[in-house]
Amino acid sequence: MTEIEVPAPEPDWQPAAQLPYHAGKNPAYQYSVWEHHAPIFQMIGVPALSVHPVAQRLRLHVERSWDGLDELDVVLFRLKGFSFAISKHDGNPAGVSYV
Repeated sequence: MTEIEVPAPEPDWQPAAQLPYHAGKNPAYQYSVWEHHAPIFQMIGVPALSVHPVAQRLRLHVERSWDGLDELDVVLFRLKGFSFAISKHDGNPAGVSYV
């Protein structure tokens, strides 16, 4: 089997996940799993709790992701036919989660 050699990035390309997105010379635009799903959700609550207790109660796996703000914990799940997402950003000074 022949090895395929991938060239290094061009020296003037910014990281694809760095703000401002798609403003430099890098032709790739990277987005997180959460950013991919977020447009289909509507915020319904902002509880002062972590994602983990809810995930433990429902035996969900908490994913570690990132978006345009910072890193976050998120769970995406369906319950009785409705899709839900609960996320908590590391840098949120209020320490709340978004449902």
